[in-house]
Amino acid sequence: MAKLDIYNLSGAVTGSIELSDVCFAYQEGTTLLEHVSFEIPQGKTTAIVGPSGSGKTTVLRLLENLYTPQSGRILVGSKPMNELNLAAWRDHLSYVNQDAELFSGKIRDALTYGIRREVSDGELTAVTKTAGIYDYIAQQPEGFDSELAIWGNAMSGGQRQRMVIARELLKDADILLLDEPTSALDAETATAIADTFFNGFKGKTIVTISHELNFIAQADNIVVLNRGKVEGKGTHEELLQNCRTYRTLVEEQSYQEVFAQ
Repeated sequence: MAKLDIYNLSGAVTGSIELSDVCFAYQEGTTLLEHVSFEIPQGKTTAIVGPSGSGKTTVLRLLENLYTPQSGRILVGSKPMNELNLAAWRDHLSYVNQDAELFSGKIRDALTYGIRREVSDGELTAVTKTAGIYDYIAQQPEGFDSELAIWGNAMSGGQRQRMVIARELLKDADILLLDEPTSALDAETATAIADTFFNGFKGKTIVTISHELNFIAQADNIVVLNRGKVEGKGTHEELLQNCRTYRTLVEEQSYQEVFAQ
């Protein structure tokens, strides 16, 4: 595997990502992260969970290098993130959120948006099958050359999300950032989409923030944030045993799943 070039990022991103004593606050003085330290292992899935306002989204913004910590460091393969070429670093990232944004035009164009190379029909077939959207596309009058409605409005939320997954499979980035990717979907579809992420992106570094237990429990590593501080780190089973905040989150969602029907 190619070594990490901290200036040009010409090869694959290698090594874990580490947040080391990171503090972040907006200019008005509201502290969002306070001495946060944890590791994001390469090739594993790390879930970041916690109550609203705990700093989860801020961590993703820091990883995108949209924000800069006031203190502490973010290391990529032991190299400081602030030494990386910003545009090249972002080329190694994929970002998926709950909105599943698609532009109007041909299905082919939606799948290849932002990809700066020729993509064959064979590749499109392979990634759409992995993402579970191929059968839908095959039923359209012109297949990959069929026109999408504006923003993909003729598709269900799950279908749009599967289109986005196929696009990110084509991009083949080293690191996948997921911001509540299943929260807008019904429970059955959310479970299927979560399984697609875990099975379709094996070997990639995945960082997700989510409230969905079927997503979180499959993660290799879970980080619990509360009021900007790390309150727990470990697997689902470990945190159920030793982290009160995590147990509370699990109990609250379990209650909602049973009674909020």
